[in-house]
Amino acid sequence: MEDIKIVATRPGQISLAINKMKNNQTLARQVEDRFGAISGIRQVETDAVRGLVSIDFDQQLLSSLSFLLQLKETFSSLFPEVSATKLPVSISRSL
Repeated sequence: MEDIKIVATRPGQISLAINKMKNNQTLARQVEDRFGAISGIRQVETDAVRGLVSIDFDQQLLSSLSFLLQLKETFSSLFPEVSATKLPVSISRSL
């Protein structure tokens, strides 16, 4: 999973480095808009220069199948080159 790396995690927050988003303000806005529209995500901040995204979310929703499916679908639509099966496993190990 070299295109997306987990930079940091703590309860209710994950920070990712996304190579595809470096110097891509349009994609950074799409990431903010798409993830920000998911119920349970409290805040999305991006840094297009460095290709970073920080997502604050309701930790209790990690057990919600619909929340996890929304996350997977959003990641898959924005980053189709990333394996839809490897990403959730990598993230779930970090949270």
